[in-house]
Amino acid sequence: MDITRAAGYDVKEINRPKSSIIIDGNTGDIVWQDNPDELRDPASMSKVMTLYLVYEAMSQGKFTEDTVITATANDQAIAGIYEISNNKIVAGVDYTIRLVR
Repeated sequence: MDITRAAGYDVKEINRPKSSIIIDGNTGDIVWQDNPDELRDPASMSKVMTLYLVYEAMSQGKFTEDTVITATANDQAIAGIYEISNNKIVAGVDYTIRLVR
């Protein structure tokens, strides 16, 4: 919150995170931390890691944005869990990487 306010933004206390950490990706140095040992769900980190792995595989030529993936019943079930997904994936439907990114 202090770092946000220092940047000139007004933040309501209700929006205060329980913990936060900013790490320099090049050096691994911790730039900012507030209660970093608080155990938390990974939240969007899972999405960021998935995106990273997709782009890494694309850079290795494993597939392209136009590669077609057929959704499974498991994909549809996961998409139906509100807490972890806001996608409307239907089993048996073909999707391109471009469409689901």
